[in-house]
Amino acid sequence: MLAHPNTIVFLAFAAVVGWLSFYIYGAQSDGIAFMLGQAIGVVILYVIVAGINLARRKPVRADIVFGVGAGFLLFINWADIAATYDMKRFQADVRAAGPGNLTKAIQESTTDMASVLRSAMEVANATDAEVQNLFEQLNDPALEGPFAPEKATDRSALVTVNAVANKNLALVSDIMPKVDELLRQEQARLAEFTKRLPQDSRDGLASGLSRKRGAEREYVVKRVEIFSRLMNNVTALSEFLLARLGSFSPNADGMLVFQTQGDVDAYNRMITELQQTVGEQGDLEAEIAAFTERRMAEGWQKMAGPQ
Repeated sequence: MLAHPNTIVFLAFAAVVGWLSFYIYGAQSDGIAFMLGQAIGVVILYVIVAGINLARRKPVRADIVFGVGAGFLLFINWADIAATYDMKRFQADVRAAGPGNLTKAIQESTTDMASVLRSAMEVANATDAEVQNLFEQLNDPALEGPFAPEKATDRSALVTVNAVANKNLALVSDIMPKVDELLRQEQARLAEFTKRLPQDSRDGLASGLSRKRGAEREYVVKRVEIFSRLMNNVTALSEFLLARLGSFSPNADGMLVFQTQGDVDAYNRMITELQQTVGEQGDLEAEIAAFTERRMAEGWQKMAGPQ
């Protein structure tokens, strides 16, 4: 027994809706609900047309209504279909490149997504370079081995070290406001060239970049805090030594010898604090490196899509 033509038309329409739902949104319930909402709109249109035609005693052409409805759904979702196809191609390129080669995949892929990501990387790299420049301005030869025996007993060297440390304290206090402005400008630039992506892809990319930048900003905050403490360590120790010049001298082992136990204890405490702060700097750099490596691995997994 053959199925009624209207049943076949409706099943074909349902198949189009199902394909759109799973091709564009996969198993995401909100995406499927969105497509069902569009399909229900077509069904309501059919009911309205059917009601009008029944009142006029005219036959209802379900094939035309649902055929046009299916075409309409394909038309209004075409951008999402194209974006999904582009994303699937990009994911295939990422998988082909293999773990650890995400940057290579982005550079070589001819997809729209890769093109946007290349632009995003250029903007992010420019921001990173600007942030690094903010820290590089704090570098000064006077801070290289500032309390070696020959410098610790030299008034001119100690005065220079103290002046550089105080200058750096003023400079480092301006870093976070400048970093936040750089991130604001970066976000505005990203918003411009991601406009060529569909809204869902644009929102997903913006969300991912925002989370990444938020985590990286916290590391900049830590760098600023540790460096500020280091400069405070340097100013305190240089002022301590300047106030006691002539009352201490280096021994044969290069250790400073003070005249009172109180000065010995104070000097040892300040040296220990300085060394601990330098150690924290090294630990933070290692943590940042591990974070970067972890983010690259996570980025490959996300960009590669379901295996």
